[in-house]
Amino acid sequence: MTIPAGTNRLLLVTVHIEDSDGSGNGAEVESVRLGQRPLARVPEVGRVVDRQSNKQNLVELWYLNETGIAAVENGEIQVRLSRKPAETPFYTHAFFSGVDQRIPFGPSAKSTGGRQRVTVGPVFAQTGALAVAACDLGDDVKVDVKNASRGVTDGDSSHAILTAFANGADADLSVTLELSSRADRQATSLVVLNPAR
Repeated sequence: MTIPAGTNRLLLVTVHIEDSDGSGNGAEVESVRLGQRPLARVPEVGRVVDRQSNKQNLVELWYLNETGIAAVENGEIQVRLSRKPAETPFYTHAFFSGVDQRIPFGPSAKSTGGRQRVTVGPVFAQTGALAVAACDLGDDVKVDVKNASRGVTDGDSSHAILTAFANGADADLSVTLELSSRADRQATSLVVLNPAR
């Protein structure tokens, strides 16, 4: 993988797992690495899991800051799981530049459960901040970002979505998910990336 140039970079990796072992417990993320450098789980909302009687939806966010990125000339992202899940896991990643290295994460919110319309947030973001939402979903979904501009979405709409969006002024940001039915389940994490000072 080519590591993009930049300053005050932050690598964010999301892991999305739908799993069922009959007990509601599923595969767990043991570690994430870029080359030989270990990533850390995002505080507060780095692990969001929705467990039901026989299935779980899991989303995890892991990160590496500028010091760790600079130490890797090139390398692949490696995710180690506790066991093979019933469904193929999905991974996304993005490099961001201009992120505060001392306190990279700002306000956050999370959501789990089954409702047809789910709003995650709001979280306050100062001018120029970037917010990232990662979701693991049971079925097709539409994403609506409130009070933001320059959005980008990546992922498989039936399982995993990574959305990044920025605001042009201080604002409360939220993400609304429109699931195809009330039976669908979701696990969603929303976190603000603080701009470098």
